Amino acid sequence: MLRSRYLTLGVVASLFGVSVLTFNFTNEYFALNRETPLTELPSFKAMIKRIGIEPSNHSEYLSWPAFPERQFYRIGMMSLPYAFSPSFVEQRIDAPSRLFVILGIAALGASLIGLLFFRRNKILLASLALSGFCWALLVRGNAAYPWHSHESIFYIGVALTLFSLVGLYLRRLAGDRFAAALSVAALLIFAVSALRMSQLNNSYQPDIFNKVAIADFQSIRDMTDGKSVQVNSNIRGHDRRMIDYYLAGRTITYTYRAGLSAARPPDFVASDMRADGIASFTSHNRMIFLYEWDDYHRYISESIERAEPLIRAAFDVYIVDNALIYVNDACQEHDLSEKFFLAVYPSDKNDLPGYRRQHGFENLDFHFEEQAVWMGERCVAAASFPDYEVARIKTGQFIQRPDGSFEHLWEGEIHLTQ
Repeated sequence: MLRSRYLTLGVVASLFGVSVLTFNFTNEYFALNRETPLTELPSFKAMIKRIGIEPSNHSEYLSWPAFPERQFYRIGMMSLPYAFSPSFVEQRIDAPSRLFVILGIAALGASLIGLLFFRRNKILLASLALSGFCWALLVRGNAAYPWHSHESIFYIGVALTLFSLVGLYLRRLAGDRFAAALSVAALLIFAVSALRMSQLNNSYQPDIFNKVAIADFQSIRDMTDGKSVQVNSNIRGHDRRMIDYYLAGRTITYTYRAGLSAARPPDFVASDMRADGIASFTSHNRMIFLYEWDDYHRYISESIERAEPLIRAAFDVYIVDNALIYVNDACQEHDLSEKFFLAVYPSDKNDLPGYRRQHGFENLDFHFEEQAVWMGERCVAAASFPDYEVARIKTGQFIQRPDGSFEHLWEGEIHLTQ
């Protein structure tokens, strides 16, 4: 065993991983002027978070009754060809289908029993031993969360082992003549599964989040060649990496710090706020709009000067068009450091994404800098809310205590329909 090339490869891979991690720690240590302890280095804190040691906003998913249930659910999802997946199964966040939890337990148990009869097959033994829980436990802080459905790939070894054992057993019963028929059946099952998964993907990606968004960004690209663009990063469905891709070659910023930078403001603002009172360079767009920065700045300033805040708190909150505007006229650093919560309750729960309907609202929490229009002595942020009819909105700021519980620093509620 010690001469095994697989063992050698594993040792080399492990040493390479350790060397990369050591390099990251060393690089961060020197970049932070050698004053930061190991436990405060960004890589170390990220590692602790992924392992699941650090308190989480969603600690209920890290608990041991919930964690193994989610993992068995994923084994079941990976082990059943999608061609045979019941049409009534819905990807729910808080309540994984019991059918798939039971199926996952059965698949893992069948694989373990099968290996007793084919224990000389070292490849299958290694595939099962190195699949699933041994990796999920190392990144429990990620693997626990229901919306990280991609973590199911950890359990591909269970499915490979299970179906390989089924093939070996059938071959032992029927001989080599059965292999051709089995291969044809597997191809047909794969084809049907791929077709059904494609249909499912299309149903989970509405037109506005693919074709429309791409077309909108393309028109923005055409208008901003060689210019600078401030992106209101609450553009739903698009994170910063996607925006960097769409607007490659432009100077992109996400927060303009008034009075703290010698650089002039950006030329344009790209936002999903429908600013009805100013001209948009992309009025034909349906989701994302382009404005001159000066016009956008002036429009928001004038709008909040004419209006009364609907919430008076550490941040006064206004509604301008389809956005909440948060204003603090004498903001300090501590006013901006804590996260904002934003819960949007629709008039019709069917307007919510499927996994949010059981909660009755959409969660659009954010950090101030993610939504900032500008920052200085006066700090202003704009958070657009969805296109569906909104009944009420709850918003405020909160902190998380060391035990994982939350405390609201301020909060308010706005009723839009009676």
